[in-house]
Amino acid sequence: MVKYVLLEELHHFRSAESEEDIVQALALIAVLLLAPDDRAGFADADGATAIGDHLVRLCHEQGGAKIKWRTSNVFGFVITKKLLPTFVRYALVCIIHATLDASMAQDLCSMGLPQLLLLEFIINPVQELEDIVSDNQLSSSEVEDPPCHILALEALRNLVYLESETTLISHGALDAMWHTLLQPSEREMERLLMCDVLTNLTSHSPRATFATKDRLALLLALLLNENAHGDKISDHSTSVALQTAMADFGCNLARDTEYSIVFICTLEAHRPRARMNQSSIAFLGHWADTATDEGLSASLRSFTHNLAWTDVSTKVCVQKLSASSFVERFIGVKSEI
Repeated sequence: MVKYVLLEELHHFRSAESEEDIVQALALIAVLLLAPDDRAGFADADGATAIGDHLVRLCHEQGGAKIKWRTSNVFGFVITKKLLPTFVRYALVCIIHATLDASMAQDLCSMGLPQLLLLEFIINPVQELEDIVSDNQLSSSEVEDPPCHILALEALRNLVYLESETTLISHGALDAMWHTLLQPSEREMERLLMCDVLTNLTSHSPRATFATKDRLALLLALLLNENAHGDKISDHSTSVALQTAMADFGCNLARDTEYSIVFICTLEAHRPRARMNQSSIAFLGHWADTATDEGLSASLRSFTHNLAWTDVSTKVCVQKLSASSFVERFIGVKSEI
């Protein structure tokens, strides 16, 4: 039985002389990083920054290419149209798993990787790259892999769970994320991950995402499966998974007193007539107690707690950190770290 060693594969990655060599090394690194005991040595060898640097160099090269994401020569050998998207995807999965370690997440943030991921893969997804991936899948696999922009969002979620002294995401990018989150659509996984990113940002500072009164009111309305006017949403209703993510986001936002007041006033406006004899917080607490999904119930309880208490020191803080959804294709279930 062949045994692969993480540091050996990092050496193969750094010394690769062909597209096959570098892609194979990345694929093995992505899997081996799931073992927590091996990450410290990988961090000491600057493995995460090596992969991050390769992705940065590739994006800069493609930015000046006449036809983007068709071929690359930036590493001293040709990466063809067939393997270029595979390289990007494995690099993103490596970053997702490396950032389960706080020190590597910090190193990648210091490189400006959060903003790079947003600009290159999330705010304006690389359609050419997604099209290439789709074409390759049609001929090679029946299993649908996560799109590149979803992997980039998973990496961003893990990158921003740490407190940072510098701004990791620009104001304009935050505006775009709010817009996507608050627009009911079929892009549920994208909205859920954006919600998790915003949740991590607000875990350190509730005002880090520049929430406005209208944004807070619409977030709560969507959590209740209603629109801004209090009417039930018939198309693209909020799923339990997205409701749970929104409740976690609301929980962190409610650590700010002014935001809590906005939430409570919005709850008063959206409270069902049958619950008019209850306070708005009691109504939310009743929903938490009767919710059949345990995750949603727990998130609603934390949200209710933060709205009910004015002492910030007693309020709950939520953070999201997970392995990549890419591993689902191998084990059939989502791996939570």
